[in-house]
Amino acid sequence: MFPDSPTMICRRCGHSFQLTDQVRRESQGMTRFECPSCKYETVGSGIRAFIKFYPRLVQSEKKIAVEGISLINYGIGDIMGLGMFSWLKEKMQYKCNHCSHTWQAPFDPDTLHYKENPKSFHCPSCLQKPDPKTTKEFFMSLNQTFEGAFKFTHVQWDIFSPVGREAPVKKIQSKIYATKFPI
Repeated sequence: MFPDSPTMICRRCGHSFQLTDQVRRESQGMTRFECPSCKYETVGSGIRAFIKFYPRLVQSEKKIAVEGISLINYGIGDIMGLGMFSWLKEKMQYKCNHCSHTWQAPFDPDTLHYKENPKSFHCPSCLQKPDPKTTKEFFMSLNQTFEGAFKFTHVQWDIFSPVGREAPVKKIQSKIYATKFPI
């Protein structure tokens, strides 16, 4: 579901760009990267966490699918109506690769207990269960990646494309730049 290189959407000009391995390597240890179109810098502590945990999320998502459960969809909401989109308090949809059953569970980093209680994550129909280490790594990486991205001030992590939705770029763009950089 999650691509190897995440896509960012600039809140200034609306340009979409990928954080390739090269950009992530160059940003390692730093707390900034910039939009290649308008050179608007994204700074902050969230970048370090995102760059560290996103590759782990991609790998653990692939591994948990091989072990029997796939993340197939998630809800997306605009936090506080400010163009900051996330899946916080939204439903995550999973599919058992053994019996094809699908189910939903809410995503809330404060109450999500699978990273603390990985043995409790299983298919409610056939009880298929991935390895607890994989489950813990997946939910820990999902949580840390989300928390890092939530701290971005000048970009929005494109969480729309992996589930086949169009990004609402006009809502993502900071209002103060709407006249200078019309979308």
